[in-house]
Amino acid sequence: NTTILAMEIALKWLEGNGILSVVAYRGHSGGDAETEAIETWLKSVTATANLERIISNEENPRSPICYLIQKRA
Repeated sequence: NTTILAMEIALKWLEGNGILSVVAYRGHSGGDAETEAIETWLKSVTATANLERIISNEENPRSPICYLIQKRA
């Protein structure tokens, strides 16, 4: 819950074309649930932001995912 709240606040603070980066560490307890919550939240902001998802090692399901969210001007 705190991750999503922080992302919502950060996106509001960004100016147009600003970029928010978030890294989800799936390797810790609760990491899968947090990543799922982030993915769900990202679907809700697609109208106001451009999204990029980068996985450092797609063969490892525990590797971190970096999300880049660019607020549209």
